[in-house]
Amino acid sequence: MNPNYVDTITIWNCLKGADNPAGTGDVWYKRVLTGCFFKVVTSQVNSGLNSNMAGAYVCRIPSSLLYVPYVQWVAKAANVRANFFTARNDDIVVLGSSADTITNVSPNTSAQILAKNKPTAFKVTVVSDNAGIDPHYRLGG
Repeated sequence: MNPNYVDTITIWNCLKGADNPAGTGDVWYKRVLTGCFFKVVTSQVNSGLNSNMAGAYVCRIPSSLLYVPYVQWVAKAANVRANFFTARNDDIVVLGSSADTITNVSPNTSAQILAKNKPTAFKVTVVSDNAGIDPHYRLGG
């Protein structure tokens, strides 16, 4: 195992309403994973009189038998789906083990959970399944 994989993360996978066999709208599934890599690189962005912090996020999750691609994950029954995780754009990743639950009702919407956990949280914008010597799933945001 890669010696840099020392972080615990919480990932919320969103079962999109359009893909939901129960037809009940978006449903969020939470999974806490250990032995991961998490890195945030922040930089100050200056534009005229404004100064903002920008972040680039990278999370690597070691290959796991609990991972299934989104299309296969969606096809599982809800009670079985909860035993697995996936990775796709718009999922939420937080450094550490989070007690939060995303319910789509304030104060627990995905945007609110993301904001609450910044700067060590991000919305996934890039996913890659990296096979090879050190197989892992790379999430970026």
